[in-house]
Amino acid sequence: MIINRIKKIPKKYSVRYDSTELLRDDLEDLKSLGLDEIWYWYGEGNCEGDGQLLMRKGNKYEFSTLSHCSCNEPLDNINVHVFNGSTLEELKNKCSKEYYLTDLKILFNEAKRRKNENNDL
Repeated sequence: MIINRIKKIPKKYSVRYDSTELLRDDLEDLKSLGLDEIWYWYGEGNCEGDGQLLMRKGNKYEFSTLSHCSCNEPLDNINVHVFNGSTLEELKNKCSKEYYLTDLKILFNEAKRRKNENNDL
């Protein structure tokens, strides 16, 4: 699984959180899905955190919120045994414009850039 961490977190989160890597155990859980590639940004501070995860398996993608507090971990909202993939465009259409622009656009742009690079090979 290729791991793409976006170190710069969106501005609205950077005032509360410091950019942080996911833990090895979290990444192992994601690997159990048989994913080819992930993109994520994640920040944490004061026993809580927030972030977004974009996953690719073949030509299909899925996204999920990463969040934690003192009672749960970043991947607790993800069913690591199920992957319902869609195209990037279908995923974009599933979320509000504001959510896409503030939380997901950076991940989608990186995934599109990577896809274009692979098509050029």
